[in-house]
Amino acid sequence: MFQIKKVLFCLFLILAVGLFTIPKLSLAQSVTSRFETICDNNTTSCLLDENAAQVKVTFSNLVPGKNYAFCLSNNDAACLNGETNLAIGTVNGTDKFTATDNSFAITVCGAGNALKTNCGDSDYFQSKNYAVVLYDRLSNTTFHELTHASFTVQRYTRQTISLSQPADKSQPFKLSISGNRRPADNGDRNTYTVDISGTVNGTHIETPHIDDFTVPAGKTGETSFTLNTNGDYFLSIRYKSEDPIKKFKINISDKGITIGEIGIVNPGENPCKTNAQGVIECKTALGNISTDPAGFIGKILGIAIGLAGGIALIFMVMGAIKILTSAGDPKKVTDGRDMIIAAVSGLIFLILSVLILRFIGTNLLGGVPGL
Repeated sequence: MFQIKKVLFCLFLILAVGLFTIPKLSLAQSVTSRFETICDNNTTSCLLDENAAQVKVTFSNLVPGKNYAFCLSNNDAACLNGETNLAIGTVNGTDKFTATDNSFAITVCGAGNALKTNCGDSDYFQSKNYAVVLYDRLSNTTFHELTHASFTVQRYTRQTISLSQPADKSQPFKLSISGNRRPADNGDRNTYTVDISGTVNGTHIETPHIDDFTVPAGKTGETSFTLNTNGDYFLSIRYKSEDPIKKFKINISDKGITIGEIGIVNPGENPCKTNAQGVIECKTALGNISTDPAGFIGKILGIAIGLAGGIALIFMVMGAIKILTSAGDPKKVTDGRDMIIAAVSGLIFLILSVLILRFIGTNLLGGVPGL
C-alpha cells in the first residue's frame, strides 16, 4: 500500500511542478505571431486564399532595444546562407532591425513561390505554405531562430462554375465561369483547361484537353462542346497546369441527359489554419492544438490534468471496492482507506497548484470548465 501512495504522490508532484515551471520557461521569451489578410481595397475582411492581396505578419513579445532579423523563406538553411536574399525585406533598407517596442509588423505579398515586401498590383499568392522567420541577431553573422511564422494560402474556389444541360445530345453543352484570381488581367492566372474522359459502348475514352479559355476581368468566360454518343462522361475543369477545381459526371442515353457534380478534395490541404486571433491551430484527434507555445503547453497540461483526475477517480473506486469487500478484515480496510486518502490528497495538491497559478495571473486552463 505504501508503494501505491508513493506512486500517486510522485505523479501529482511531477504534474504540479510542470504547472509551475514549464509555463515560465516557455513564456519567458516566447515570441508570438499573428496574421491579417489584406484585400485589394486595403481592408482585412477577405479570406486567405489566392485572391488575397497581402498578409500582415505581426510579431509580439519582442524586447525593445534588442537586435533582430527576419527572412522570407521556409528554408532555414537558405535564410542563414543568404541564398534567398535576406535583404528582400525592407525595414529601414535592411532585413536587420532593432525593436523599438515589444511588437514588429511586416506586410508581405506573394511573388509566385516566394514572398516579398515591395508589393504591387501584379503580385499574387499561390496555393501553398509561406513563412516569415524571425531571428535573434546575436551578431551580424550569428542568428538564433525565435519563431517560424508560417501561413497557408488556400486555393481560390469562390468562382461560379455552371454547366447547362442541353435539350438533347445533338445540342452543345455550355460551360460558364465567372470570378477571377488576382491579378485579374493576368491571363494565365485565369485561364481554364477543360478535360473529358468516359466510357462509350464499353470503351474507355480520354481527351485530356478539349479547350482552353480565359475568364476576362469582371466578366463571364464561356465555352461549349458536344457529346453526341451515349455513355458516361467525366468533365474536369482546372486552372491551366494545375489540379482540378470542379468535376461533373454526365450520363447520355436514349432516355435523356443527366448532370451531377463530383466533390473535389483539395490535395495536400494543410490541417493547420489561422484562427480569428491570428494564431495558427492544427486539427488533431485531441482537438485543435495551437502552435503558439503558451497555447500548446496549456492544451497539453489540460489533457494531463484530465488524465490525472481520471487516475485519481479510478484509485478512489478501487479503494472503495477494497473496503466494501474486506469482510471486516482490518488490513484490507486500512489499505482501501489509504488508497482513497492518497488519491484525494493528490487531487487537492493539483487543484491548489492550479488555483495558485490563477491567483498570480497565469490562466493555463481557461478552456477547462470550473477551473
